[in-house]
Amino acid sequence: MSIATRLVGATEQLPAAAVVVANISLEAVLALPARIDAPVLVTSGYLAHEEPALIGYRRVARRVSDGWSADVHRRA
Repeated sequence: MSIATRLVGATEQLPAAAVVVANISLEAVLALPARIDAPVLVTSGYLAHEEPALIGYRRVARRVSDGWSADVHRRA
């Protein structure tokens, strides 16, 4: 298994991946579906009361700790 990382521009298309993990703001999370090709997306970096609805994905799991949340989304 390998993990690749790189800095990309705010509108740049991201490389295809089996799983994308993003610990970023809610605004940036909402923009991800248009920029990625991944069947699974793990997101965090936003408050528990914020529940991102990602176009083309459905949320399958959520964890909340100390007022922050993390979600697992699968391509719909």
